[in-house]
Amino acid sequence: RIYKSMYNWDPRELQPAIIFAGDAAGDVDAIGTSARIGRAYQGVFVKNANYAGQADEYDFYFCDQNNHSIRILSPTGMVTTFAGKGSPTPDGSKTGYIDGDPRLEARFNQPSGIDYDVENKTFYIAERVNKRIRTITVE
Repeated sequence: RIYKSMYNWDPRELQPAIIFAGDAAGDVDAIGTSARIGRAYQGVFVKNANYAGQADEYDFYFCDQNNHSIRILSPTGMVTTFAGKGSPTPDGSKTGYIDGDPRLEARFNQPSGIDYDVENKTFYIAERVNKRIRTITVE
């Protein structure tokens, strides 16, 4: 689950948190509580030019540890897979260490940290099991 809390500037306090996305375990790209997330672990906000002028201009990229992937949470609550779970092995496994196209080939094994370098447009992803820092450059 990913919770969201809004800040009320008048009394200067956080509002009660609500479930914003992923109300149950699983692996489904969808909006809000219809999305399924294995284990949201750590994330980073990245400005999205498509949202220019809107109240929220950032996507939230996060590690979904149990689904061995990097997911995106949009300001509207849409969860999509950004990288990982590439071509499965003959036994159906989607874990491992494979570079390549983020959606079609790349595989991770329990990603546990993510950061974004705005200047170089590069994500840095820490993997717990593979014991590596991987990069994804956005063009």
